[in-house]
Amino acid sequence: MNTKEIHEKTLLKKITKKDNLFHGDFTLDPYQNCSFGCYYCDSSFDPIIYIKQNALSVLQDEIKNKKNKRIIIGSVHDPYQPIEQTTKLTRNILSFLLTKNQPIHILTKSPLILRDIDLLTQFHEVLITISIPFIDTEISSLFEPMVANPFDRMKIISTLKAHHIKAGIAAIPIIPYISDSDEALTTLFNTAKSHNTEYILCKYLQLTGDQKYRMFQLIKTQFPQVFQQFKTQYFLTINPLTPYQINLTNKIQNIAQHYHIPLQIK
Repeated sequence: MNTKEIHEKTLLKKITKKDNLFHGDFTLDPYQNCSFGCYYCDSSFDPIIYIKQNALSVLQDEIKNKKNKRIIIGSVHDPYQPIEQTTKLTRNILSFLLTKNQPIHILTKSPLILRDIDLLTQFHEVLITISIPFIDTEISSLFEPMVANPFDRMKIISTLKAHHIKAGIAAIPIIPYISDSDEALTTLFNTAKSHNTEYILCKYLQLTGDQKYRMFQLIKTQFPQVFQQFKTQYFLTINPLTPYQINLTNKIQNIAQHYHIPLQIK
C-alpha cells in the first residue's frame, strides 16, 4: 500500500444531524482511505493512504470552543490501520485531546488500540467501539482479509473493560444471507457477552457504486447459493428491502433481550 503525506485546511467535521448510533458531535479522521481491504467498506480500495501530516496543528486551532463536544475518531477510515504503528498520528492526537479533557469515541477494528491504553485510561469520558461484524473466522477472512480475527478483536473488549474503559461492539454491517442467521447472531451475542461488552450496535449492509459491484462479485463467487436472493435485496437500492429490514430488526431485538445486551450506547 502506497502512502502520501497531505496537508489539510480542516480536520473536524461537524455532525449536523443527531447521531443516534455513535453519539458524536464532530468526526475526525487522521488518515484518508484504509489498508485493511474490507469488501463491505467503500474506503478500502484506493491504492494510496493519505497521511494528514498537519492534523495536530489544525486540530489545535479548531478545538477552540469545542469543550464537552464528543469527537468520533475514525468515523470513516480506521485510525489504527497499520501505518499508525510508525506515524503515531492517532496517538499524538489523543495526547493533545487529553490535555483538553475532550470527550472521545474511537471506532476501530485493530488491536493496535491497546498500545494507547495508557492514554485512554486517563480520559474523563471515553468510548471505544470495536468493529466485529462476523464471529465466523472463515467468513471474516473473506470479507476482512487484512484484519485480526474476530476472537482477537473480542479480546480487545475484555482488556479495555479490565482497565475500566467503556467498550462495545459494532456488528456493522450485517450481510443478508451471510451473517444474519439466528445461529450466527446468537453466537456473536453470546461471545460478546462472555467478553463483557457493554453494547452491540447493529446495522444492515448498505451498498453504493463500485462497492456494490465488488460485493456482488464476491457473493456470486463465494456464496452462489444465495446470490440471487442477495441481488434482489440490493438491485435497485442501497438498502435491503423493507420487509427484510423489519425481520432483521425483530430478530436482533429478541436475541439482544435474551442476553441483556443494549443495542445502543447508554
